[in-house]
Amino acid sequence: MKHIFAKYCTPAPPNKGDDPSQLLEPPDGAYFDAAALDAWASDTNGTPLSDEEKEDLLLLDVTDEGGLTYASTE
Repeated sequence: MKHIFAKYCTPAPPNKGDDPSQLLEPPDGAYFDAAALDAWASDTNGTPLSDEEKEDLLLLDVTDEGGLTYASTE
């Protein structure tokens, strides 16, 4: 799950694209901005999320600007 988050997050992981066989790790403080969330949704579901679906995500761990963060349950 971290690898998928890291593919779209801001800031990008330092090892992004260096070795395609290596799993990516999101850097501390990484988040999805609106563009990253749309890119992730389009890549996984074929379309961006609706405004209502994005609003539901605000109940999750987000930055002050509304960027979705990676909250590990590990």
